[in-house]
Amino acid sequence: MNLGLFDVLWGGVLALLIVAVVGLDLRRRRAQALHRMPQPRGASVPPTTSQVSGSTQGPTSSSDPPKSGPCVAGASEDAASTAAARPPELTGVRHSSRTFELLAQNIDQSRRLAFTEARLNEVLAALPRDRWLVDRYVLRAGHRIPFLILGETGVFTLWTLFGPPQWSDLPLINKVAEDIKDRLPGYAGPVRAGMCRALEPSITPRWWYRARTDGGCWVMGLDWVIPWLDHFGSVHGLGVEDVERLNALAGPHWGRPLAPLPPGIPDLEQWQPHG
Repeated sequence: MNLGLFDVLWGGVLALLIVAVVGLDLRRRRAQALHRMPQPRGASVPPTTSQVSGSTQGPTSSSDPPKSGPCVAGASEDAASTAAARPPELTGVRHSSRTFELLAQNIDQSRRLAFTEARLNEVLAALPRDRWLVDRYVLRAGHRIPFLILGETGVFTLWTLFGPPQWSDLPLINKVAEDIKDRLPGYAGPVRAGMCRALEPSITPRWWYRARTDGGCWVMGLDWVIPWLDHFGSVHGLGVEDVERLNALAGPHWGRPLAPLPPGIPDLEQWQPHG
């Protein structure tokens, strides 16, 4: 064989081998990078009713939450390396106090409200869970109900206060109670509304009302919440089977069709980006 032709062929073989080795190395590096990629937030299993509302009765077999994606190994190492690679923190004052004053007021009120609701939640945890259903943050007609309580003395909506009640509170609280009553066809009893002064525990229950148009509601201190619930008697109460049935119907059932969203919450399934 001609030596020149041999050199050309041998050079071609070497080039092919180099390309193959480089390609294998690139594929290996890409696989390692994907393996180290952290799991996206929000891939965890949705919380059950007991985690959200404090109810001890778990979902039925027909309401199992959707399975989450597999955990990705090495996520903690990758998160640590990402944190180490972040740029240095911004130092110095970049905005005046006036920039944050209005928003800080909203956050401050939200934190105080969360504190009072946590204290009331501890008190309501003493109610027997076979006789009472206590759910938090129930959405109805665009409103968030801090505590919806159903049990052996009736149905209640309960709100917390970190200060004295305001007359402007009455229309909203009574409207929400009426909305809950509309969701209970065939229930003969009233839906009673109350406001708890969580930071004034010794206030005895009293009917606080405005005679003209706004109606009224009950106001009580934290120590009187359970006696207030108990004193209404069992005429319009729910039996233990009623509580069990309601809890089973309430799910969560992940396959249940979505109810219409409250005003102000965008429907992401119908939303389309502009342009």
